[in-house]
Amino acid sequence: MRAVIALGVATLALSSQPAFAEPFAEPETVEIETPDARQLPVRVWQPEEAPRGVVLFSHGFNSWPAAYEALLAKLTGEGLAVVAPLHPDSMRSSLEGKISPQQAFAARMIDMQLASDMVGERFEGLPILAVGHSFGTLDAMVRAGGLPALGAPTDEGVSAILAFSTPGKIPGLIGDDAFSAVGLPTMLVTGDSDTVPGFVADPADHRIYAERVSGPSYLVSVEGGDHDLVGNDAIMAQVWPAVSGFIAVHLLDEAETPALARYALEKPSTAQQGDAE
Repeated sequence: MRAVIALGVATLALSSQPAFAEPFAEPETVEIETPDARQLPVRVWQPEEAPRGVVLFSHGFNSWPAAYEALLAKLTGEGLAVVAPLHPDSMRSSLEGKISPQQAFAARMIDMQLASDMVGERFEGLPILAVGHSFGTLDAMVRAGGLPALGAPTDEGVSAILAFSTPGKIPGLIGDDAFSAVGLPTMLVTGDSDTVPGFVADPADHRIYAERVSGPSYLVSVEGGDHDLVGNDAIMAQVWPAVSGFIAVHLLDEAETPALARYALEKPSTAQQGDAE
């Protein structure tokens, strides 16, 4: 399995760094000492008003939280605080290039647990949305019970999962039943050009992250959307009505809207995907 994870991480490093602008606001930074003797920086963005919920965010391999300006602005605009650890594989981490891909994967599991603990302390009682991009999507799915063979702890505080692109099907690690234990509402945002050179040749490989969960799920596929679609302002504006509806219904317990319903996948069979217009 270690070789499999190394393959996935090494390849994702080539295409999981969106071309984002500088951060839209200076976040608070909290330093947490990890059990494996690291100093983990955790970034915290607050909405303008008192938060209605919290985002637990995991960035793509080699990227960093503040790079996701377009996404973070929209999430805080929904009234959500954002809590995002800086994983050691990040280009902004002092450990980048000093740890193996296997160690980086294990470190991400530790990072997400510590960030979750911090959310529980600082935002007690608020609903939590697990959000990830690229390799960070896998971190979010694991928090919700995906890949149980890894033995990573699930997060009882998470209410729903929002995934932007994915690592695809990592051979030997992510099979057809990898996410069958995920019962939380899940939304996947991908595109018909969402490939990872040398690793994800077929954009349809991302669909397993929505189609094979046991809970309610939604699939938004954008025409022309590639692996860095989360950093594209035009695409984010295009998909946001559906994303906002997902947050409203499955995180904030508000009424469902047509903008969300059209992307719902029927279960147990796989269904037609909704195409963002």
